[in-house]
Order: sequence, then C-alpha cells, then structure tokens
Amino acid sequence: MMFLPFISPLICLAPLIVLAGVLACNFSVRESLRYGWRCLKKYPDLWRIPILFTLGYAVFNILAYSVVPKRMGIHFNPWRDPDPNAPWIGKAITETFWPAAENMSGVYNYLIVTFPLSALIGLAYLINFSGIRVEFQRAVFHRFPRLGYLIAWATALTAFAALIKPVFFLALYPLVEKFSGWDVFRTGNAVGVLAFLFEYLLATFLQVYLVLMAFAWIRGLSFERGHLLHFSLRRLGYVLKWIALISLPGFLVLAGSFFFLNTRSYITLNNLVQSVVIPIFTIFTLFMSSVQITLTLHNESLHQAIADHFHFLRTHFRDILLFTVVGILLFWELKILLYAIQRSFGIYTITGISAELIEAALRGLLGGWLLASWVCLYRHWSKGKAKSPF
Repeated sequence: MMFLPFISPLICLAPLIVLAGVLACNFSVRESLRYGWRCLKKYPDLWRIPILFTLGYAVFNILAYSVVPKRMGIHFNPWRDPDPNAPWIGKAITETFWPAAENMSGVYNYLIVTFPLSALIGLAYLINFSGIRVEFQRAVFHRFPRLGYLIAWATALTAFAALIKPVFFLALYPLVEKFSGWDVFRTGNAVGVLAFLFEYLLATFLQVYLVLMAFAWIRGLSFERGHLLHFSLRRLGYVLKWIALISLPGFLVLAGSFFFLNTRSYITLNNLVQSVVIPIFTIFTLFMSSVQITLTLHNESLHQAIADHFHFLRTHFRDILLFTVVGILLFWELKILLYAIQRSFGIYTITGISAELIEAALRGLLGGWLLASWVCLYRHWSKGKAKSPF
C-alpha cells in the first residue's frame, strides 16, 4: 500500500491528463485556444471584466457568510469543518463536475455572475449614466414596439431590486432580530427574483460586449470602447428572446420558492434544483451552444438562429464536443484543486480563503480565454457568414 500517497495527486490532476490527450488529437481546438490567447493579450477587457466580477462575487460571499445569521431554519452557509476521515477524493470528483460544466455553459451563454457588482450597474442604469438606459430603451422599442414600455419599466424595477439586494442580504441579521425570520426571508426572496432578471440581463450584455470585442480582433477592426458598449446595447435587443427562454427556469424556481411556507419545503426544493434542475439546464445550454453567438452576430429571429444552430451542430459536432470537453476539464481542474485545498486546510482559514480568491481570479481569466477562443472557432466555421457591422 505504499503507492497510496501518490494516488491523491494523480486523481486531482486527472482532468489535465485527459485534456492533454484531447488537445493532442484535435488541431482546430488547439489553434482556437492559441488565437484566443492572442486576442486576450490584445484586449485586456476580455479577462479584466470576468476577473473583476468573479472576485467581487467571491469577496462578497466571504464577507456575507461571516455576518448572515444561522439562527434561522435555513442554513445559508453550507460549508463544514474538514473531516480527515471523509473520502474527499471521491467527493472532489463528483461534487465539482456539474459546477465545472455549468461554468463551461456560461462561455456559450452567461459567462459572468454579476452579483453583487450588479448593484452599481443598476444604479448607473437608473441615473442613465453615459446614456445606457436611453440606448437600451431604443433597442427595446426597435425590436419590440408593442412591448417596449412594459419592458422598459420592468427593467427599471429589476435594476432597483439589484441595487438593494446586497444591502438587504447583509442586513438580514438585524432584520431577523426585529421581524419574523421567515417573513424576512420571503421578502428577500422577492427582491432576489427581480434582481435575478437584471443580473441575467447584465451578464448577457457583458457577454455580447466581449463577443463583439473578440470578433473585432478577428476581423482586424478598430473601435472605441464607448462606441462598442453602445453598439452592444443595440445588439442586446436581438438576444432578448433567448434571454427570456434561458432565464425562465431560474425565474420559476425563485418565484415558486416564495410560496413555500416552511423551511423543510424550501430545503426540498433546493435539493431538487441542485440534483435535477441544474444538471438538465446545464446540458441544455451546452447543447444549444451557438444560438446566442448567432443572435449576437446576425440579424436573425430566434427561430432562424435555432435552425442555424442545428445545421451548425450537424456540420461541426465533433469539434464543438471536443471544445466543450476541453473547457469542462479546465474548469474542473480548478474546482478540484480548490476543493482539495479547502478540505485539507479548512474553508475560513487564510489558506482556504486565499485559495478561493485565486480560484475566482483564474476562473475569470479562463472564462475570458475560452470565450475568445469560442468566437475564433465560430468565425472560422461560419466561413465569413458572420459580418456584424460596427
């Protein structure tokens, strides 16, 4: 049994070993990663923006879990002290796979988790900073003349919810001491439902912006950042129907949890979401990989974009599958290493917290790299069809 101490590191590096084999046998994926890295070096926004938001989310979680009360029936902090006798190697493999696959699905649809920095963007939207609200409303009225006013008012409402969501979350402890804990939770959940819609809209806008930036590099176009931001807002109008379709499951889950009257039913719903809804949703978004980039770069309807996606899938299924596998393996390796470090040293230790922050930064960098690489692959496979004007 002397070989056992060497098994743990080998298992932790298993995704990288598989990754090397995949890249060795596929030239197009390997080349796309190389071009994606060059694009990343040319336009730092492709890695700065994902890193900024992922670090913001990680820092907020670390701070919030230290002040959120645990007296309520719902446990906001799922972490436990490390158990040296627990079979953590098997758990590291199983418990990190779906989060890694979900991260890869974000490369195709929603790369950035915008909370809590979405609060600042919500404020900027409400005060029309740099004309972003007016530009977005123009795009909405152009695409949806009959529903324009409804969408505009709904977006303003969700922006306000995103603005107050972080404050409400951090104020849970004093609120629970003065009011009913379950009533406070249900109120917070209502705020969260509305904020979720704005956060998803913002994440898609940033995705469109980064895709267009990488696309401009491929075509050798020059642009000003402000002009590209406003252009991305106009292009967002073409993606709104897809946003509504993709965000619907999350919205229904959050909205449905508002009607639960006790802790046990909420925990049951949470378990169902983690074990069933998220895997199904992740597989669906991975399978529909090219719909959003098609809508971003073409003036097409959702129906036509879906039809183009299936044609695209039939033509390039092998390469899309291998690119997806490469992305999942890279994200998986990061999460396995983080799990192993925090299992060994504890979550809320200097080592555990530092590892979480480093993993967040690397995940943001990796996401930007894979997104730029995905645009390179799509542009190559579309054979010049993508010609979105600037």
